[in-house]
Amino acid sequence: MSVFSKVVDYFASNTFVVAKETNIAINPLEKSIENLGSRYAVGNTIAGDYIKFGYGDDFPVILERMYHQSPVHAGIITKKAKMVSGNGLQYDLETAFKAPVKRAELKAFLANCAGKSQGLYEQIVHASFQQELNGAFAFYIKWNKEHNKIVEFKSLDIKGLRIAEPGPDGKVTHFIMRRKFGKGDISMQHNEPKKVPVFDKFSKAQEQILYVKNPYSGNYYYGVPNYISAFHFINAD
Repeated sequence: MSVFSKVVDYFASNTFVVAKETNIAINPLEKSIENLGSRYAVGNTIAGDYIKFGYGDDFPVILERMYHQSPVHAGIITKKAKMVSGNGLQYDLETAFKAPVKRAELKAFLANCAGKSQGLYEQIVHASFQQELNGAFAFYIKWNKEHNKIVEFKSLDIKGLRIAEPGPDGKVTHFIMRRKFGKGDISMQHNEPKKVPVFDKFSKAQEQILYVKNPYSGNYYYGVPNYISAFHFINAD
């Protein structure tokens, strides 16, 4: 073995790199939400302050654009969403309820819970797509005055939902809901914000929002899809 080879082998065996947070590359999509793990940014509306989602408060919009940009990515998201939602709902109202009035009432709700011809299965389909695209889904739930019956059940677009700024204890109690957040939200028509309490079956709030996020999101507040690590691959398609 030559002297040069010995020198190379020596340094190769005694040189190592320590993995640190600062020397691990991070893609632009992940970087835009890194503040959610430390000091979050706050947005303002007439309905109240909220936690921004992304540098431009547009993280869900970026995910939507990526979906429309890449045919391969869009195909995967759509296929997974269809696998989650299945091919319909099966239920037996005849067995579950003996009273004809009760059966008719529930049948009408299942077929129109979010509006005319917008039934429960359509909400499941929408929520499944939101989960695969955004890493979270949410339902708007409205109770009757007696708070013993749900009169409206609707899947929401995640891009139109933000967490209202928590109190001193850090507990999330409300959401801010509107059509759009981020650039152009003030000038957008029919985009008035609304503050709605989080879902709590023991609460007497007539309107509530049930928000479910991907458990692997990596932050306390918002759901994030698992595919964000593939940002460069999707963006290159």
